[in-house]
Amino acid sequence: MAAPTLSVLTSPDFPQTFDRVLSRLERLVIRAEARAAQLELSLCDFEDEHCDCRRLATVHHLASEHEYCDRHFQQIEKGRE
Repeated sequence: MAAPTLSVLTSPDFPQTFDRVLSRLERLVIRAEARAAQLELSLCDFEDEHCDCRRLATVHHLASEHEYCDRHFQQIEKGRE
């Protein structure tokens, strides 16, 4: 079989190419993990007589300048209607 008709997986350069791609992917994952570590999520600011939520806050409420978990943000938004 002539070399031009071989698939990429049977190419003599495949192991080196595959290794380069894996190395690049590994560097991208390491960079993404480093960025994620820099993000700091606060705890949910929701408090009432029944609950003092301490889950991670994922939503910033612009009107009150508080951070809420998704569940409590939706509850607050429903209360405004």
